[in-house]
Amino acid sequence: KILHEYNFEVERVGGSGDEGVDFRGVWRLPHLVVPIAGQCKNENKVVGSRYVRELAGSLGKEKEGTLALLVSSLGWSLQSERQANKVLKPLMLWHINVEPEGVILNPAALRMLPQLSVARRY
Repeated sequence: KILHEYNFEVERVGGSGDEGVDFRGVWRLPHLVVPIAGQCKNENKVVGSRYVRELAGSLGKEKEGTLALLVSSLGWSLQSERQANKVLKPLMLWHINVEPEGVILNPAALRMLPQLSVARRY
């Protein structure tokens, strides 16, 4: 539901053999439709860099131009942020409980979406 509030249209694909992806879909922006693949983490601790590496590894199986999205209810570690910035494909870390500071785009995602501003749709 929270993804829908930000104009994401996704289908859950997680489960056994999901290869690190919980959902796939598109993000409908005003002048662009961005394919996405991502993971949601609702744990009692911040997301560690292992999840960033896992999601980044799964991007090789996604079509070119896909934005990887790692969504967390508690945020991420500094090591996760550093790891995300090393990923060559577009990747966004999103702490869903913090606006707007809860969004980090890696360098590839910044190049892909240079004028992005994230805010909830009302």
